[in-house]
Amino acid sequence: MTCVSPTAVKFNLITNDNYVYLDEGKSLITIDEKPLNTKIDLPEGDSTWSIKDMLTGMTTEGYHTGSSVLVMMPY
Repeated sequence: MTCVSPTAVKFNLITNDNYVYLDEGKSLITIDEKPLNTKIDLPEGDSTWSIKDMLTGMTTEGYHTGSSVLVMMPY
């Protein structure tokens, strides 16, 4: 992403949940090691972030499904 001036943003799920709920367990999403709904200050110019998920509550191997939409908005 390229900002023309310093900008503060936050990321959240469209449902405003803290997790993406799966058919079994859930997935915790972090942006640059920060939880969702946290202020992230972006400098002027180019920026990159790491987006990670951590699965919890799984008791069986295999294919698990769930979905949501990640939204970036001004803080």
